[in-house]
Amino acid sequence: MEMTPEKLAFINGQSKSTVVQTPTSPPKEKKRTIDIAESRTKSRTEKDAPSRQQRATGRPPHGVPSSSEVLDQMLVPVTIRLSHRVANALRRAHLEQRLNHAKPDTQQEIVEEAIFGWLTKQGFLE
Repeated sequence: MEMTPEKLAFINGQSKSTVVQTPTSPPKEKKRTIDIAESRTKSRTEKDAPSRQQRATGRPPHGVPSSSEVLDQMLVPVTIRLSHRVANALRRAHLEQRLNHAKPDTQQEIVEEAIFGWLTKQGFLE
């Protein structure tokens, strides 16, 4: 923090009119920093451009998952309430599966498998 003549006058109890102007030091130059990661990404325009196959077919090349595949792997929070009896059975199944090193061994996997089976049977899933 630089001490200006006005600040010195205030500290010394002087008014602005009695302050003698003293030359201040020249302002310090700000150092420029270059973000190497940013400069590298700017030079990668070729890799960011779509491939010939993608431009021709409108689809990404093999090995790149489609948006529906990504959405199928994404977990969405859903809150439900279960009866005491069902919740205890789920907890017991989860613990026994884990002790036996059997799959599905988490409550999430057990519930998802059960709901998936019911939704498929009822025709809501293909």
